[in-house]
Amino acid sequence: MDATYNANSKVTVVAAITRGSTKEVIYAATRCFSSIDSAFHAELLAIKFGLEMLLSRNLKRSFETDSLMAVVEIHKGGKSLCEWGGLVIDIHCLQKALGLVLSHVGKEANGLSHNLVKYAILKDLKYVDSHEWVKVNGNSATTGITNLAQDHLDDVVYVELPEVGAIVKQGESFGAVESVKATSDVNSPISGKVI
Repeated sequence: MDATYNANSKVTVVAAITRGSTKEVIYAATRCFSSIDSAFHAELLAIKFGLEMLLSRNLKRSFETDSLMAVVEIHKGGKSLCEWGGLVIDIHCLQKALGLVLSHVGKEANGLSHNLVKYAILKDLKYVDSHEWVKVNGNSATTGITNLAQDHLDDVVYVELPEVGAIVKQGESFGAVESVKATSDVNSPISGKVI
């Protein structure tokens, strides 16, 4: 299980992966939560989400996270005094119901969940096929490129942006991203004026 947390928007995306005895993926899922207060809260939600996924499918599999702090709190059982103690108790009860014990693994062992959550689509962003996104806030919007596009570009060395006041049209190029591999146009997902 893994989570990604955005402190500005207080949005988190959690991911859970279930593997079979030969490490094949049996089931994978993501879920978006809003009004999340911390990265620790996000990790606890990911763990609970994973346990609920196992319970709903009657699966008994090993249960791992890369959040050592979460593992320590959950192993305290009903004695957790952390801010999210109620959530910790819920997780403790779920793992007992499944007959599982949560264990800690390093980030490298949790790579598939980490990648799944990294590429999960956040619900407050709108995406276009050319790997740009837009987030509308009232009568203004912010735009960018997806994580997948950034990873394919590799190391970015230069970004060309439009001038303030420029008029951009949906689907047309309004800038470029230059990396050590290539230069790619950035197309506007909406029409408007740069502010």
